[in-house]
Amino acid sequence: MWRILHDFDGCVAWLSSRILPVVERRAPYRQEIADGVEERRLRPIEWDERCCNNCGMSNRTREIFDAIHRAPANGRQVLALSRADAEQLPLIDGVAMISITAPERPPAQLPEHPFLLRMSFADVDFLSTDLSERAKAKLPDAMTKRQAAEVLEFARTLPDSVKTLLVHCEGGFSRSCGVAAALGEIFQYEVEATRLGGANPSVKKLLLQEAKGDNKRKRSR
Repeated sequence: MWRILHDFDGCVAWLSSRILPVVERRAPYRQEIADGVEERRLRPIEWDERCCNNCGMSNRTREIFDAIHRAPANGRQVLALSRADAEQLPLIDGVAMISITAPERPPAQLPEHPFLLRMSFADVDFLSTDLSERAKAKLPDAMTKRQAAEVLEFARTLPDSVKTLLVHCEGGFSRSCGVAAALGEIFQYEVEATRLGGANPSVKKLLLQEAKGDNKRKRSR
């Protein structure tokens, strides 16, 4: 037990020591781009496979670390992942988190992100007219318009220093992908298109509708 904990702490410390300096060094690179100087390419993280395997880190968590390392100098990326993978990530500068949990589950065990939005709603295609009885039973706990508005406001008010927005749900394939897909369209964030095939269509549609309503309200003022 103590050996596992020791290996995990060592892995997180090693990854943090390699990633955080890289994140901090990105600022002058962004300035060089603004000044018209060709961007220098950063070396990818040299993963210590033995360390990551010892602490049980998943391939997806390693992919997330690598994506954070390669975050766009201009703009922002949004990445979807599972609760289990999100709980493995340490606190990293330049990263914000939207945590989506199932109503019957406790809050995810996450570090104290300076930019963290927590919410809970069921994974159900609530705008569909063809639902099973099991799915209908989840409708009272479906995503609400208020929650959609909270997601949009959270993303809209993130500082420019946040280059990566992580969205996790329980499995990392449905609700989180629905949010990621919608935010990618609304705010022109970079997305992992190949991972969004299972996105919850109702979650995505509700966010797009709420964003469209926001734009109409702004024009009418």
